[in-house]
Parts: sequence; structure tokens; C-alpha cells
Amino acid sequence: IGMIALRLKGLYLAIMTLVFANVIEEFLFSQKWFLGKERVVDAPRPHLGGIDFSSQKSYYVLVFALVAVCLLLVHNLSRSRTARACYAIRDNEDAAQAWGINIAKYKLLAFALSGLIAGFAGALYGHWLGTVTSGGQRPLFGLEFSLTIVFFTIVGGVRSIWGPVIGGTVWVVLVQRLLAGSPNGVNIAISLFGAVVLLTMLYRPAGLVAWGGDVARFVRRRAARGAEA
Repeated sequence: IGMIALRLKGLYLAIMTLVFANVIEEFLFSQKWFLGKERVVDAPRPHLGGIDFSSQKSYYVLVFALVAVCLLLVHNLSRSRTARACYAIRDNEDAAQAWGINIAKYKLLAFALSGLIAGFAGALYGHWLGTVTSGGQRPLFGLEFSLTIVFFTIVGGVRSIWGPVIGGTVWVVLVQRLLAGSPNGVNIAISLFGAVVLLTMLYRPAGLVAWGGDVARFVRRRAARGAEA
């Protein structure tokens, strides 16, 4: 799909990937050779290095550590030559190609890396549930939730590694804590995020993560003024 999608940009690329995922899902989950007899596959909690991660707390620690490792690797990658080539393609594809950057190579690399991280997260989620249904997790990971992920990524900050983390944290706190008792809590949260996304795109495209930089600069200026005084 990456080779086919190389000719598309922006919204058209997003639509193609969403449609492709739905088509493949509908095809695979209607095939008997893929579904199997039981339609449910056991995914027990792992037992690694003599440590049993069957409890909720121990598995949380495992996931937390693995997420930290992924963030560290992505952070290091963001400072590499490969990342600079991807940034150049993102900002001006024609100029990047004129400088001799292999557009197809780096786009396919970005597709593969994002798919790897998403698949890794899906595997962790399957072991957290304990079972994986052959019909997938469509009620949870359908188009609506995919758009929700896009929403809180924009709110947190698309161009920052910490942006999706911040946006996801806000989403979890909003849904799991503040609106947990409301029968329409998820719908209310999606509505609120929709409004915040519009405001973010209009007035603060960098997202919530940019506020941290603003606060840090403000503190440094106040400290410098205090030192001069």
C-alpha cells in the first residue's frame, strides 16, 4: 500500500489508508482459513526473565518501560540524518527532491516505522485483554476512534514526540475520570475535542506542547530580569 500511496498527499493519503484498512479487514475476517474454528485466540500475559506479568500492576510497569524505550528510540531517531530528510520532505517535497533526497525511500520508511509502532502497541493491548478475537477489535478501533486519535494528536502537538502523549493523557483523564459517570461521556469528550481541535488549528497549530516552551521562556525571562535587577 505504501508504494501505491506515494502519489497521494495530505487528506487523500489519509482517506486511502483508512479505506484500505477497512477493505482488508472486511476481506480477511470473512475468510474461514483466517478465522479458524474457535474465532478467539488466547493471548496470556508474558513471563519474561523469571518475572510473571500476569497482574495488572506488573503488566502496567512492563508497558510503561516499553513505551519509554520506544519514546527514547524515536527521540534519538528525530535527531538523525534520516529524520532531517523526512522533515525536508514534509516541509517542501519538491525542494527535497531537488537536493537529491530519495522521496520514495523515506516515505516508505515512515510508513513502515509507524506501522511497526502501531503493531507493537496492538500486541501489548492483546496481551492486556488476554484474548484476541479473530473478528478484530472493530467496535473499539473503528473509524470513530481513529479520528479521535487524530483529534488528540492535533491537540497535543502533531510535530512533537510528546504531543500525542499529552493529548492522549488529556483524553484518558477526560473520559476515564471527569466524564466517567456520564452515559454519553465519550460523545461529550469527542465534541469537546472537536471544538478544541478547531481552536488549536486556528490559534495554536503547535498544540498544547508549545505551551510548555512558552512557559519555560517566560520563566527564563523573569529569571534574567531578576538577575539584572
